[in-house]
Amino acid sequence: MKSLLAGLGLALIAILVSYLTGLGNLQSYLMTAAIIPIILAIIISGAAVSGDRFRANAYSETKTDRDQRYRWSSPLLLAGLPSLAAAVVMYRIH
Repeated sequence: MKSLLAGLGLALIAILVSYLTGLGNLQSYLMTAAIIPIILAIIISGAAVSGDRFRANAYSETKTDRDQRYRWSSPLLLAGLPSLAAAVVMYRIH
């Protein structure tokens, strides 16, 4: 829940920056605010590696290491969702 609230705050900051700069490209600010945490979540979780590397990592890491990776990646993914949802809504409306 805290992650979604942080993501909502991130989306509000993107909206505020877009309004203050006057560039009028709100959708790109929202997409940037969404993509950065989502890419960080993918990198931290290890989802962007090939199958044999993932298998090797799963074999060599401990349960504590895996839990720590998921403890960091899940909130980052959830933090990016409100901005992504707002960007999709903006795309559909426009």
